Amino acid sequence: MSLKMSILGLVSYKPMTGYDIYKLFDGSLKFFFAAQQSQIYRELNDLEKIGFVSARREEQESRPTRKIYSITQEGEAALFDWLVDYSEEPHFSQRLPYLTKIFFAAKIPDEELLKSILRFRELAKAKLGKLETSYANADAFINSFQLPKDDFFYWELTIDYGLRIFQMNIDWADRAIGLLESRIAAANAD
Repeated sequence: MSLKMSILGLVSYKPMTGYDIYKLFDGSLKFFFAAQQSQIYRELNDLEKIGFVSARREEQESRPTRKIYSITQEGEAALFDWLVDYSEEPHFSQRLPYLTKIFFAAKIPDEELLKSILRFRELAKAKLGKLETSYANADAFINSFQLPKDDFFYWELTIDYGLRIFQMNIDWADRAIGLLESRIAAANAD
């Protein structure tokens, strides 16, 4: 349901094509919510079937006809209900496949786990860098989609969370690397 509602939230800004929605998703939500372009189109079709968005066709001279999606009153009501529904806290019941691997890492040599955590740290640093760059260019991005400036306050709240999560991942990796290096050194000293 979160992908549907995320798409609905984006369409609530203004009428957009599926491609516009994908580009906006790719420049914002993708930092904490993964979705492929094909998933977005599939969800748009579902949202249209249930009446949360409507689509109109727009002819173009040198390109194929495109669909412009708009949120309906039913869609606005559903989005509102979803935004104020605090009955569950799914954000604390996330799946973290990498930590599951760490949990069972006694089955591999510590040197292999060290390589894995070093790679994890590199990836976290790269993602942090991308998010920092995205944040630095957020005004231009928002302007390119002609989105309401006031919405950026809420985007900043999520960006701040993302920055802190990636930094926490780096901090955890640094600690885990130190612990593993000590463990490997102690094993080699024996």
